[in-house]
Amino acid sequence: MNRTLLCGLGVLLTCVGLIALKTRWDAVDSAEHLKAAREALELRQYNEARRHGDSAVTWLVPQEHREEAWYLTGRAYLEDQQLARIDRLPKAMEFLAKVPQQSSWYPQTALAMANDKLFEAKSSREALQIIDEALRDWPHDAGLNAWKLIWMTVTNRTALAEPYFRAGANSHGPDAEKLLQVWLQSQFAPHDLETQFDRQLGVAGSQESTTDAIRLERWTTLKRMNLAEPTNYAAIGEWYLDHGFLLEALEQLHAGRSAAEMSPDPCFLSVSVRAFCEAGQVEVAGPLLTPLQHLAPDYLHPVAAARVALARNQPDVALRELVAARQSWPGRLDPWLSKTLEQLYRQKGDADSVTVADGLMAEREWLAAQQSKLQQVLVRKLEPTDRTWLIDFLGRLNREFEVATLNTVP
Repeated sequence: MNRTLLCGLGVLLTCVGLIALKTRWDAVDSAEHLKAAREALELRQYNEARRHGDSAVTWLVPQEHREEAWYLTGRAYLEDQQLARIDRLPKAMEFLAKVPQQSSWYPQTALAMANDKLFEAKSSREALQIIDEALRDWPHDAGLNAWKLIWMTVTNRTALAEPYFRAGANSHGPDAEKLLQVWLQSQFAPHDLETQFDRQLGVAGSQESTTDAIRLERWTTLKRMNLAEPTNYAAIGEWYLDHGFLLEALEQLHAGRSAAEMSPDPCFLSVSVRAFCEAGQVEVAGPLLTPLQHLAPDYLHPVAAARVALARNQPDVALRELVAARQSWPGRLDPWLSKTLEQLYRQKGDADSVTVADGLMAEREWLAAQQSKLQQVLVRKLEPTDRTWLIDFLGRLNREFEVATLNTVP
């Protein structure tokens, strides 16, 4: 009896040992296939990426290996332009849909699906829905927040973008550095972000850089994708205002009014106040300040209130509102705010006010002088000398959060 028991125990232990050994071998083999799949995907060798992705999944591999393999295989189908979209999309979604939302690979999966929805399917609403749902589960993911920063930039809403930088700024590694670069580009040098986006969207050629005309085409294209999004009407309306086409701006805002009523948007309200004030319809602009205060109290509301005050010939009220707006970060970079505030201080005429006005002009000139260097620094990997320069630059603007983030970049 004891001998039989011992023999059985020996067989059991042998089986357990063999399973453990098999599990280890499978994990090592899976890791090698995943490495090969990543490299093939980087080189756009999609057949190889799919082959290695499939080989990385066996019944004994760790769950995280499965999830990465599904993500890589799904992307390899999604991005393979040699396959017809009608053939590759179902296969891509078959694998990407397997990645659970709790997986560390889910944020990258969501990014892949959102980019496909935006740039291939031309559905900005579905793309945003995917990203927003992913952010609910991964609110601090650097990649997801970088996507939102780019989206805010290309839809003319950089004034509302800071929360996405702050949400993802505590992450680590290359994604954190990328997020910081995207944030700084969005605020100081957005042209390269816009150019890459416009080429993917198809409103700019593969060798074209974004121009003013391309920006208008971008917003028109996005508006056609989603007529219920008031932000694009606002962006087009502001473009017309900046170029002196007041009637066309008012037409755009009128066309977007029903969309704005269904989905109140601070940018739409802000541009509407500006347009009505420039049209001399201050009685129409004034009532818009109340909903705008609820949606964007720190910057867009006081700027809009200042425009209404100026239209009513209330310079002291306008000055007070612009001083308040300048306390927020977007207010430090707004050239219209700075120039208007400078003029209002100069009109006061006393020595202290003139000193403040001189300071505003000097800061604008200093910012303009930094643009060339900023353009160079923000399009390349942040080397130590670049970080030192940026820390000094941002320190002069009292941006302690970015300085602290830069100090954590390896």
